[in-house]
Amino acid sequence: MGYALWLVPSDAEMDELRALMEFRPPQRRHTDAPSNRSRSYPHFEPHITVANFAHLPNNFKLESIVPDGNDLGAHFTSLERGDSYLGAMKLVMTASEGLITFRADIIGRLRRIGVENNSRRFPHLSLFYVDEADERSRLFQELQERGFVTNPSRNGRLTIKGNPRSDGPGIDHFTGVEVWLVNCVPRDVEKWRVLQKVNLTKPLSPERRAVNWNVAPQLPHPALGVDISSISTFHDDGDIPTMNHQVRTPERACAHSYSVLNE
Repeated sequence: MGYALWLVPSDAEMDELRALMEFRPPQRRHTDAPSNRSRSYPHFEPHITVANFAHLPNNFKLESIVPDGNDLGAHFTSLERGDSYLGAMKLVMTASEGLITFRADIIGRLRRIGVENNSRRFPHLSLFYVDEADERSRLFQELQERGFVTNPSRNGRLTIKGNPRSDGPGIDHFTGVEVWLVNCVPRDVEKWRVLQKVNLTKPLSPERRAVNWNVAPQLPHPALGVDISSISTFHDDGDIPTMNHQVRTPERACAHSYSVLNE
């Protein structure tokens, strides 16, 4: 219920995390599996919640909210199992100074246009959303026993691998490269939509450079919807509509579920 800003990682980190998030524990008995009516295991893209808020002003323009940023990283410290759908399984993280400053700047800019941030725990990266308590326990155990997640090394960093059988080193960090504005109003997470995006690796646009936050900004009214200049079509990819390669299947980025205000 509301809107959110998501920070999404680099392509290499995205691929590793996506592979991990496709894992499903083998079912020992037919009754072990979540029922067909279960909302467990929705598809979504890896992301960190930067902010979320209950309403979106008509004059909201993401480019005017997102500042320049450097060192937008965080490293993984532990895998945490929760006791709720939204908190089922997440990576606990330690943010860099650059990421902390970046988020504080965004929250300040939101406040200046009358938007209050409601997100609480920062940063973390949700891996799965699972309703059933037994399934959450089995998933937590399987991830560790199968080598998807390894204990922190001497530097305190947790390593995750999308394929435990591969020779690759896995990853122990997250590097933010884009910010997405997400409409999370529908209760059904599969119906959430990315409205706007800002690529943090490109030079600042004139609009981002020109914002003067000493006065109330007069921002243009955007066409709040999917940017048709970078999107071809939606198509059915099993359970969830997806987009073309340019936009990475944004609905999967919307899976912080309908209780986004509880984060």
